[in-house]
Amino acid sequence: RWSQAHPQRTPDGGTLWHGIISDITERKLNEEKIRISENRYRAVSDVINDFAFSCVRQDSGEFRVDWIVGATEKIIGYSPEYIKEKGCWKFAVYPEDITLFDRHITNLKLGDKSNFELRVVTSEGNTKWLRCYGSVLKDEDSAGLERLLGGCEDISERKSADVALRQSEEKYRIVADFTHDWEYWIGTDGQFRYMSPSCESLTGYTREEFLNDSKLYSLIVHPEDRHFILEHYREAAGSDYAEELEFRIIRRDGAERWFSHVCHPVTDGDGNPLGRRASNRDITNRK
Repeated sequence: RWSQAHPQRTPDGGTLWHGIISDITERKLNEEKIRISENRYRAVSDVINDFAFSCVRQDSGEFRVDWIVGATEKIIGYSPEYIKEKGCWKFAVYPEDITLFDRHITNLKLGDKSNFELRVVTSEGNTKWLRCYGSVLKDEDSAGLERLLGGCEDISERKSADVALRQSEEKYRIVADFTHDWEYWIGTDGQFRYMSPSCESLTGYTREEFLNDSKLYSLIVHPEDRHFILEHYREAAGSDYAEELEFRIIRRDGAERWFSHVCHPVTDGDGNPLGRRASNRDITNRK
C-alpha cells in the first residue's frame, strides 16, 4: 500500500514524490479469511431449519434482540431485520403461550438455562410449534451486561405426528378395550402382549392377573379340556393358518363356561412373526 505521498519541487523545476509503502499482506489475508468465514456462516444459516438469537438485557429488565440469524422467515414468516426492529419475536407467540414465553425467556436470570416448547403464529396466520432453548450469561464485550443466547427449532411435523399417533392409539384402545369378546395377543415367547379388559367379565380374573401370570390361562381351563388346549398351543405355534376349537373354563366363582376359540398368526410390516392373535367368545347358552 502506497500512502502519505506528497510532491516536492526540485531546483530545476522538476517534481519529486515522497511517500511510505506499507506491507498490508497480513491484514488482507485476514480480511479474506473473515470474508470466507462470513460467507460460510451465511450459507449455513440460510439452509438450517433453526434460528439462533442473541439478546441484551435492557434497563427495563427485558431482553432485546441485537443479533438473529437462520430460518426465521421460513419458520414464522418474518425477517431477522424485522425481528430486530421489533426488539423480540414475542409478538409472534401464540396468545395462550405468552405466559410460558415470559417464564422461560423474559424472566430468565443470570446463569439460568431453559428448554421448552411453545406455539407461534406465522405471518400467514398458521400455528407452528417451536422447541426453544437458551441461557443467560455475562457479556464481557458489552460492559458486563447480561446476554441471552438461544435458538429455536421448528418441531411442527413432530408434533403433528405425535397428535396423529395419539389419535391412532385412542382408536385402537377404543376398538380393542371395549370389545365384548375376550381378545388377546400372545408373543412368540408365550407371553401375553395384550389382553382385553373383557376377560374379567367372562372369567372373573383381571387383565393384570393374566398379564402377570402366563400360566393362569391354562389353569382356569376345565381339567377335562386342558389337554386340548396344550395340544392346540403346540400345533398353533408352527401353523400359518387360523385355528379353532371349543373348550370349557372354570370361572373364579366356580361356574363352568363354554368358549369358542379362534386364533391366527400375526406379523410385522416385514413379515416377521410376532405371535398369535386370539379371540374367545362365550357360547355357554348355545351349548
